[in-house]
Amino acid sequence: MVRVLVRSASLIEVLAAAGRKGLALREAARCADLPPATATRLLHDLCSLGWADQQGQRGRYRLGPRLTALGRRRAYHGRLVEAATPVLARLAGRHQARVTLSVLRRSRRLILIQHGDSRGKEALSEYDDLFRSASGRMLIAQLGWASRRRLVRALDLPPIRLWPGVQSWEDLCAVCAGARAQGWIENLSGRDVVGVGVPVPDDEGGVAAIGVAVEKSRWNGAIIQAGLRAARAIASRLAHAD
Repeated sequence: MVRVLVRSASLIEVLAAAGRKGLALREAARCADLPPATATRLLHDLCSLGWADQQGQRGRYRLGPRLTALGRRRAYHGRLVEAATPVLARLAGRHQARVTLSVLRRSRRLILIQHGDSRGKEALSEYDDLFRSASGRMLIAQLGWASRRRLVRALDLPPIRLWPGVQSWEDLCAVCAGARAQGWIENLSGRDVVGVGVPVPDDEGGVAAIGVAVEKSRWNGAIIQAGLRAARAIASRLAHAD
């Protein structure tokens, strides 16, 4: 057990030294003085626990949300969080809405920011609600074909009660294509609340998603337009950040 902890600590240290760019698997193994097979196994476990993170199926490794939160030196997806926080706070206040900013981590939705009545959801909490939440659906829609296929193989297709109109792989792909074309996706399946998901760049080559939810009695197209404006404002702030 001590040996495993020592090796895991070595990997965490080299990932911390690499910073936001992270390290490829063989680089991480070499820097930690570990065999690639051992590094692969340990990094898989560290990613599962949130201590490490991998960018894509075969991407580079970096520190995960749990460690970056503990360190408090820079937030996980720090530039995105910094750019989005004031924009989403205004959005939540003006429309009395529940607003979240989420990214896809493995097969779960990781909340980076939450404003308004979020029903107990906290920043840097992970949820198995990709199919049920509007922002989760938008994260799925932004995946490439192969990545979406792997996700569906891991989770299966959503029950019809969670995502009406999606009963097959072909249905899912068609809905995702429509969401990408129009730039937003609705979630009308809730009894009391309606949500919209809007994509926004995560400043690391991937995509995050804004989720805006309001009571059905107050739902209208202005909510969608507000979400789209917020996404443009965040993208602009990221483009002009130092």
